[in-house]
Amino acid sequence: MSKLRRIPTAMTSATHLVAALEQSGLREVERVSELAPLMSWRGQPLPERAEILVRRRQIGATADDLGFVRGADGRYEALVSEILLSRFDKRWFAELEKRYAALAVAAGEALAAPEPPRSAPHPAPVAEPEFAKPPVQRPEPKSAPQPAQPMPRIERRGSIDVDSVDVPTLAAGDASEADLAKVEQDLVAVLGAAKRAASSGSCVANLMVLVAIVAIAGSTRSVAVLVLGLIGCFFLGLRELKRRQERMVQAATAEFRARFGSRAQARELALQRLRREIGKLDGDKRAVVEQLLRRLA
Repeated sequence: MSKLRRIPTAMTSATHLVAALEQSGLREVERVSELAPLMSWRGQPLPERAEILVRRRQIGATADDLGFVRGADGRYEALVSEILLSRFDKRWFAELEKRYAALAVAAGEALAAPEPPRSAPHPAPVAEPEFAKPPVQRPEPKSAPQPAQPMPRIERRGSIDVDSVDVPTLAAGDASEADLAKVEQDLVAVLGAAKRAASSGSCVANLMVLVAIVAIAGSTRSVAVLVLGLIGCFFLGLRELKRRQERMVQAATAEFRARFGSRAQARELALQRLRREIGKLDGDKRAVVEQLLRRLA
């Protein structure tokens, strides 16, 4: 199950927060009267509930929902799953709060002030004699504040650990089922290229050396020759395994860049899938995927 992190913000107005999210490109933002559960990328409910929700179809086919819930101090906290930290990082939240601040200024409201608790009504003032009342000062009319210009949307580059690895951000608008199927097909081709590169090498030379060592040791009846020969074959085998893995990584990298080089959205979906599935791999596949992610980063 996805792990959710609570990220505190200085935003207190649900109306301005929803508008700021929409300006960020998340066009369909839900605001509910009762807290509703967030959903995972598998369509299963997560343990956290939120008042303002951005459904995963807005973010990406392999993403979880994004939510906001009001904290005890009146400020909203963001509920972000760990797989979304590469997109919704510190810079993204800073940009969101700038948009929120511009909306609050346009509405003539104070910034980042939590809603005050309701207090008991004050007793009505005692009327004073007519002669004791000071002259009424009429306030000067204030000019209406100019509406703030919407800030341009900034495409930024995210990271797997919030803000360190350079990876393109998935654009808003979701990937269709056909796009997701195409990404899966291309990833199969990438791993297939690595598998073909693994079988392109030859172990015939190592086998011939081993046969020659055994033949020499047998003819001379020398155990020392056999032992030294086996040790040499062992190190030759290690070198061949290293070369084999390097061939696999080079082939997978070339295939990945050829298929995703000009498709930023598909590239981000593919990287998300590789990061999520790497823990299920073992042996050469895991090593190849790790090296592939490092090179693409």
